[in-house]
Amino acid sequence: MKHSRFKYFSKVDFARQFLAGKMFCQTAAFFRDYEDSEAQQIIGDEYEGTRLFRPINGLEIHNQTRATTGNLKMGMECLTKAHEIYIFCMSLSFDELLTAEFKAVACAEIYNPREFIHRWHKALPEEAKKEGKHVSRRVGYYKPEDLPGNVWALPDLISNQAEAF
Repeated sequence: MKHSRFKYFSKVDFARQFLAGKMFCQTAAFFRDYEDSEAQQIIGDEYEGTRLFRPINGLEIHNQTRATTGNLKMGMECLTKAHEIYIFCMSLSFDELLTAEFKAVACAEIYNPREFIHRWHKALPEEAKKEGKHVSRRVGYYKPEDLPGNVWALPDLISNQAEAF
């Protein structure tokens, strides 16, 4: 079963351009700054472009050279170059809350997301088609106390992982 995706637009002209085949992407920095200016945080995370690791009980430290252990009431923060990561957002739902959050005046339903993404990949410039230059995936949400795994080394994972709302 295929599930539609929804693209919200803040201006009717943006929707018309999209329906004419044009796509506009924003940077992760745009979304971070947008969310910083909004109080509700409905669409994501105040730490856009950042991966936090803040265990509830602090960081366990093992100093192997001195054979000591301890606990630091600190965390770890990994940053991306948010102004270099371009994002095209779609939603899984058509929702009044999202319409308000995006200040949307129009919304397009994408009936076949797989075909849409395939056509988008095909239209990318050759440089962007190279391995590791583009990613399309669902956003994964986390809590700051969750183990970060290896995302610290993968900017696209840092940028699309956000604290759950």
